[in-house]
Amino acid sequence: MNAQAGQVVEAEVVTANPFVGPMPIREGQPIYGRSREIRELAELLVSERVVVLMSQSGAGKTSLIHAGLLPLLRSRARNRFRPLPTVRLAHASAAGEGNIYVDTVLRQLEAERPVEEQWPAERLARHSLTSYVVERYEAEKDLLLLVLDQFEELFTLHRSDTDAKHAFIRQLSDLLAGVDEEDDHDGEDGAEGGRAGASVPVVWTLISMREDFLAELEPLRAHMPTGLAFRYRLLPLDRDAAAQAICGPAAGRITQAAAYWLADDLRAMGAGGTADAPDTARRLGRYVEPMLLQVSCLRLWDKVVLGESRAVEVGDIGGGGEHSGKSGQVDAALGSFYAAAVETSAKTSGASQRALRDFVESQLITPSGLRARPRRDPYLSPSTNTAIDLLEGRHLLRIETDEGGQIVELVHDRLIAPIRADNAAWRNGNLSVIQKAAALWAGADRPREMLLYGDNLDRGIAQAEAPAGPDGLSITERAFVKASIDERNRLRRDRLMRRALIGVCFVLTVLCLAIAWFYREVQMVRLNHIGAELRSYGRVEANDELLDVARKDASDLVDGTMIEVLGGQAPALSTLARHGGIVRAVAFTPDGRQVLSAGWDRTLRVASFPDRAGEPGATANPSGINAMAVQPGGNIVVLGDNDGTVSFWRREGNAATLLHRSKIAGRAVTAVAFNDDGSLLAMATADKRLLLQPVAPDGTPGQEEVVDARTVHHSSIYRIAFVPGTSGKLISGDWNGHLVLWSRDATKGETDMERKLEVAPGESEATRSMAVSPDGRWLAVGDDHGVLRLWDLADASQMEGRKPGKVTDHQSWVNAVAFSPDGKILVSAGQDEALKRYDFNPAAATVEDAVVSATEVGGWGEKLYSIAFDPANAKRLAVGGSRYVRAVDIDGVNALTTRFDTSGTKPPRDVASSGEWVVALRQDGSAVDVWRRRNGALLAQPALPLASPASRIAFDGKGARLAILGESHDRVDILAWPGGTLTATAPATRSTSCASSGSGTPASLAFSREGDYLATLDYGAVTIRSTKDWKSISTPLCGVRAIAVGEKQLAYTRTLANSEAVGLVPLDNPVRNVEWTFSSDAPVNALVFSPGGEWLIAGTNDGRVWGWARKGEGYNGNAYEISSLHHNGISQLAYLPDPAGKSHSRYLLLAADTDGVLGVCRGNFAGGRSEASRPQCGKVMDLPAGVRRLSAVDDQVIVVTDHLYTMNLDHRTMFDRADRLSWCKGMNHGVCSEDDSQ
Repeated sequence: MNAQAGQVVEAEVVTANPFVGPMPIREGQPIYGRSREIRELAELLVSERVVVLMSQSGAGKTSLIHAGLLPLLRSRARNRFRPLPTVRLAHASAAGEGNIYVDTVLRQLEAERPVEEQWPAERLARHSLTSYVVERYEAEKDLLLLVLDQFEELFTLHRSDTDAKHAFIRQLSDLLAGVDEEDDHDGEDGAEGGRAGASVPVVWTLISMREDFLAELEPLRAHMPTGLAFRYRLLPLDRDAAAQAICGPAAGRITQAAAYWLADDLRAMGAGGTADAPDTARRLGRYVEPMLLQVSCLRLWDKVVLGESRAVEVGDIGGGGEHSGKSGQVDAALGSFYAAAVETSAKTSGASQRALRDFVESQLITPSGLRARPRRDPYLSPSTNTAIDLLEGRHLLRIETDEGGQIVELVHDRLIAPIRADNAAWRNGNLSVIQKAAALWAGADRPREMLLYGDNLDRGIAQAEAPAGPDGLSITERAFVKASIDERNRLRRDRLMRRALIGVCFVLTVLCLAIAWFYREVQMVRLNHIGAELRSYGRVEANDELLDVARKDASDLVDGTMIEVLGGQAPALSTLARHGGIVRAVAFTPDGRQVLSAGWDRTLRVASFPDRAGEPGATANPSGINAMAVQPGGNIVVLGDNDGTVSFWRREGNAATLLHRSKIAGRAVTAVAFNDDGSLLAMATADKRLLLQPVAPDGTPGQEEVVDARTVHHSSIYRIAFVPGTSGKLISGDWNGHLVLWSRDATKGETDMERKLEVAPGESEATRSMAVSPDGRWLAVGDDHGVLRLWDLADASQMEGRKPGKVTDHQSWVNAVAFSPDGKILVSAGQDEALKRYDFNPAAATVEDAVVSATEVGGWGEKLYSIAFDPANAKRLAVGGSRYVRAVDIDGVNALTTRFDTSGTKPPRDVASSGEWVVALRQDGSAVDVWRRRNGALLAQPALPLASPASRIAFDGKGARLAILGESHDRVDILAWPGGTLTATAPATRSTSCASSGSGTPASLAFSREGDYLATLDYGAVTIRSTKDWKSISTPLCGVRAIAVGEKQLAYTRTLANSEAVGLVPLDNPVRNVEWTFSSDAPVNALVFSPGGEWLIAGTNDGRVWGWARKGEGYNGNAYEISSLHHNGISQLAYLPDPAGKSHSRYLLLAADTDGVLGVCRGNFAGGRSEASRPQCGKVMDLPAGVRRLSAVDDQVIVVTDHLYTMNLDHRTMFDRADRLSWCKGMNHGVCSEDDSQ
C-alpha cells in the first residue's frame, strides 16, 4: 500500500528505483505527465503522416516517443501501426561505399531481423530506401512508421559531405512520396516526378530533432512532400505535469505535497537583475527540466526510500518552492549529477577535470550568480571541446547554433548553486595549499602581502618545477610562485639597499617612483589586452566595445586599436537595423531617405538612411519573408513569404499598415517585382508559378494573370526582373539555370515567351540572383557556384551567359546583384562574406568589355544576402546580411578609407597633402588634380596644368608652397599655394660623377619640417637647397636609394653593395656625413623621421621595420626591431601625431609594403621586457596593389596604389564612425537585451 508521510515502507515491497536519472525512458517503462502531449502528437502524426517533433535538448523527446507514442500506436484497434526500428544517423561512418546515410538507415532497419535472415552489405548497397521498404515490407498489413530520432545529427556529422546529405534527403523524399527512383531536380524545387509505384507502402514518418537546428531544415523543406509544414513543439514539464511525473512512478512513496514542493524547487530561477545590479529574490519559472527532475528523484529514492525505508516528505527536499533558502537533498542530487558528469567527461576526453570545472564556473556563470551565454571559443583544446560535447550529451549543457557560431549555456538556473558548492568542495579536497593561496591572491588583485614566504615558498618552487600534468599548476599559479620568488629577491635587495643608502626619504622616493611605473605598466597592459579582445570580436559587436574604450581614453594605443578594428571592417557608413535571422531583401523608399528590410525573422523593418535615428520601425509578418518590392513613386510595399502568401502594405513613416493578403501558392513565394511605373506586379513561387497582377497607386490589387511557365521552367522559379524602358518585358530564372524573356501585350492582357536563355547550357546552375541595367540592355545573373554572368539583351543571338574578363568568382552562392541608378557600377554579394564592385561601361560593344575593373570589399563579419542602391545617390547602397543591415559607401575600401578617382585612367604618379589641400600628379606628369578639405570631406577643385611634364611634387610644412620636380631633370619649380603661381625656379645640379650610380632609383622630393630646406633625390643623386635663394649648398650625394628629411638632418640609404647601411648628414653642411650599418641583411627601401625627431625609422626589403632613438645629434646606436608584420618589402613609411597631444614619443607609425598591406604601430619603440614596453603593431587593410606613395599630414592619410585612397584618422572622426556602426552602445542605438551587452 502507499506509505503516508512519516510511515515506514515495507522493505520487501521496494525492489528497485523507478526513476531513470539522465537516461531516456525506454519502451515498456511507464511515462507520466505527458498524456496530453502523447495524444496530441499521435493525432497529428496519424492525420498528417509526416511530422517534425522539436524541443530543446533534454526536454524528453526520446522518452516521449519510446515510452508513450510507440506503445499507443501499436495498440490501436483500427489502423494499427507497425513501428520500424528507431533510426539514429549518429551511426553513419564516413568510410565505405555508397551513401553513408542511406546505408545507416538500412542497416538499422535490418538489425531487427534474426542474424540468419539479415541481408549482406552488398545486397543492401544495391537498394534505395524505397526499394528496400517495397521488398522487405510488401506483406506488412499494419501501417508502417519510420522514426528518425535526433535528426540534427544529419547537420552535425561530416559537415563537408553536402552531396551525400542531399542524396539522402532525395531518397527520403521519394520514400514519403511513394516513388522508387530519385528525382532529377536539385535545389529548392523539391522532389517531384518519378514513376508511381502502386506497390510502394505508405510510410508514416516522425522526425525528432532539437529546435535550435530548425534553420538547417529550411533549404530541405522543398524536397519533402508536405514541406515539413506539420510540427509539434515539446515543452518541458509544467508544475502539474512535473508532479505527475514524480508521483506516478513513486506510487505513494513520495507524497503529493513533497512532489509539488520539489517541482517548485526545480523551476526556481536564479537571482534576477544583471551582473552589475543583481536582484537577490528568487523567481519561479514556468517549466521543469525533465532531466533535472529525474536526477533529483533518483537520488531522493536511493537516499530516503531505499536508504531509510520511508516515504519522501517535504522536509527531505528543503526550502525550495516559493521560499528562498537551501534545497537540501535536491542540491545534493544536482551536485552529485554535476560531479559525475564532469568526472566521466574528463576521463573520456582526456581533459583536465579542473579545467572543465573552471570553464563551467567562470564562463557559464557570472560573478553575481547569473547564467551566462558565451559563444564557444573555437581555439579551445581538442580535449576540452570533446568534453564540452560530452557534457551536452549528459544534458548538463545546452549548445545552440546561430549565424555567429555556437552558444553554450547551462540547461537551467537551478544548477548554479549546486555547481558552485560542488566546485568549492572539489577544490578544497583536491587542490594543494599553494593552489588555494594562488586563487585567493588572484581574486584579491594580486597583492604582494599574500605571496608565499619561507618554507611555503620552497614547497611552491618544488611543485612548480615538477613535470606538468593535466591537473598541475596553472598559468596563474606559476605566476603566483614566480611573483613570490621575485618578491623574496626584492626583499633581499631592499635589505641591502637599506644598509647602503642613507635616510628613509630616498627609500620613499624610490618607492613612489616604483608605484608610478607600476601604475603606468598596469594601464598599458590593460589597454593592450582590450585591443587584443576587440580584434577578436565580430565586426558590429567590436564597435560596441570600441566605444567603451574610446570614451575613457585618447592615446596612441586606443587610436591604433580603432584604426585596426575599423580598418578591418567593410566600408559601412552606419548600422541601420538588426534582424533575428537572414535579411532576404532590402529596398529604398522612392526618396532614398529610408531603407526597408525584411527577412526570415518574419519582420519588416523601416530605418532612416544613411544614419540610424533610434530603433527602426518593425512590423510583424505571419511567416518568414523571402521577397520584397516597393512601388515606384509610391508608398506601397509588397512582401512574399514562405507560406506562399503575398501581402500588400502601406508605409507611413517608419511603420507599415496591412492592406491586403492573399494566398497564391502552396509553397514559398520566391520573388516579387514592380514594372517601371508601378502599375504591374510580377510574382514567382517555388512551385513554378508566374503571376502578373495590376496594382493601383493606393495598393488595390487587380485580377491575377497566370503565365504558363511550367512548360519552360521545370524547377522553382527563383528570381524575376522587369526590363526597364520596355512595355512590360519580364525575365524569370529558375533553379536549374533556365531563363525566359517574356513579352506582354497590355491590350490583350496576354504574356508570351519571347526567347529562352541559359545560364550555362548542359549544367544545372541555379539562378541565385538577377538584375537588369537601368537602360534595359544588360542582364546580370549570379549562380550557386559563385559565378557572375552577363547577357547583352540587345543581341538576340546570345543565348547563354558570358563571364566578362575582369570578373572574379565568389567562393559560394552569389545571393544578390544590383546595378547603380546610373548603370556605371555593378555590385554582387555572396555567401562568402564578400561584396564585389565592378566599374561598368553601359556603352560597351561586347560583354567582355562591359566590366572595366573589379574590386573586392571584405570585412563584413557575416554572410551577405541582399543589396539595393540609393535612388538619389549612385555611390551609396544598403547591404543586408545574416543579421544586420548597413549603409555603405561604394567608394569605400573599409570603414576608414575612401577611394577617389582622378581624372586620368591610370593611378597618379605622385601625391602631396597639407592640412587643407591634396594634390595628385597625373601619370603623364602634365597636370595636378586638386582637392580641398572641408569638414572632413575632399571637394574637387579645378585641375592645375603644368608647363612641362613633372615627376615629383611636395608641399612645405605650412602648405604655402608646392615644389615640382621636372621629368627632364633640368629644374625644380616653386609655386605659391593656393593659386599655383610660379615664384621661383631652381636649376638642376646633378653631378657627372652620379650619372650611372642611381639608374632605376625612384625620384623623391621633400621639404624640411620648418620649410628652410628642400631636398631632391634624382637618379640616385641627392641635392639640398636653401629655400632662401634656392641654391644648392653642397656637392650632391651619389648612389642613394631613399631619403628622409627631418628638422635639421637628412637620412639616406645606399643603392650599391652597402645597401643595408644608413647615413645621416646635416642639412646646413651635407659634407659632414656619418654612416652606419645594422643587423639587417635586406636593403633599406624607406626612411622617415618622427615628427619630433626622437626617432629615425627604416623599412627594409624583407618586410621588417627598424628604429633608432636619437642620442645627442645622431642616431647611430642600437637598432630596435619595431615590426615584422609584413611579408613583403616595405615601400612607404609615415607618421601620425599623438592623439592626446601629450607625448612626442607616442606617435602612430604607418608602414606599407609592395603587396598592398598597410599596418600601424604604436607604443614604446625602444622595446623592453614588459608587455607595455614593446611596440604594438597590427594590420589596417589589404589594398589591391603595392603602395607606391604614402602621405600623412596631421590625421589625414593619402595612399596611392591602383587608385588614390584617403583616410581620416582623427580621433573624433573615428569615434563618430564607430558610434554610427555600433548597435547597442551608440548615440542612436537600437534596442538590446542583457545578452547583447555581455
